[in-house]
Amino acid sequence: MRFNHATRKFGLDHRVIKTPPCVEIVDGKYLLGKRSPIRSVLVDYESARNAGIADHGSVDAMDKYVLDLTAQKYQEFIEARIKVKSDREAELRLTRKHCHWRNRLAAWEFTDRKSGDPFLFMAVV
Repeated sequence: MRFNHATRKFGLDHRVIKTPPCVEIVDGKYLLGKRSPIRSVLVDYESARNAGIADHGSVDAMDKYVLDLTAQKYQEFIEARIKVKSDREAELRLTRKHCHWRNRLAAWEFTDRKSGDPFLFMAVV
């Protein structure tokens, strides 16, 4: 899983997530002649999950932390939207920003098993 997805999914600080095994992706053609879309770092799912459990103390504490963080982000969006209600353009900018954030939430479950995924045929060499 991607480094930044692991930090959000398991509520980890970037310093903590660097402890599990990581693989840096080098730009290149990996899927049907398409170039790798981004330079990225992949971490082992189980190692990142175990680091999250170790950092938070338990699975329940980790899940609660992530849910609280999600609720806090959503509350900040609602409050900001109320502030800009009279300015339509500012409201659209804020909504686009929130939609980007919400799409990132949906990407938390990203795995290399999805079809069309550029990381499908990645391997450690």
